[in-house]
Amino acid sequence: MNAAKYPTALWLVPLVLFLATMFQCIASDQDKNRLVPADVKTPEAATREPSAESLRENLVMNSGFEKSGQDELEYWALMPAKSELSAITVDGAESHSGNSSLRISQANADSFSVCKQNIPVEPGTDYTVTCWMKGENIVITEGCEGAHVLIGKTDGHGIKGAAIQQGSFPWKKTAMTFNSGSENTVTLQLYLHLSTGDVWYDDIEMVKGLE
Repeated sequence: MNAAKYPTALWLVPLVLFLATMFQCIASDQDKNRLVPADVKTPEAATREPSAESLRENLVMNSGFEKSGQDELEYWALMPAKSELSAITVDGAESHSGNSSLRISQANADSFSVCKQNIPVEPGTDYTVTCWMKGENIVITEGCEGAHVLIGKTDGHGIKGAAIQQGSFPWKKTAMTFNSGSENTVTLQLYLHLSTGDVWYDDIEMVKGLE
């Protein structure tokens, strides 16, 4: 190449090479800026973090009595009174939420019907149980327990019971807390004890911790 004929060629080529190098450096820096360090959460990632509510696992299976088989509710053991074998039913016309609830209906004062579920627990741990109940003309035999929610041991001994319900009342929430002690399985019992009338149960929850 004749430098005299093309005087700018001597500095144009180095300039082009310099600019190309600068563009590569800028592109590389932009790529690095796209990488988020492991200990930094973007707003999008933060929205995917589990909420406190989602971490509350309800240990009661079929807690709203929506799943039923031909003869019994799924996950629940039904023990109707011997004199009233149809005392425990799924009521599709009455519920606190969803499409159905558990209904115990007794006409005899000496009837005792129970619906129960065994639930695995961690020993030495606190739990909270909540349940929605509705009652209609529940009359308790003197000295008995009426409509009740009870946590017991698998050998039949009780651990903790919620407030006893009687009379007529709209849907209301009952709650209790208990400690599992040495147990690794407890029994949740819903029953109408030596009483007449009707009681409905729905939306039962058992979660770890005190509330």
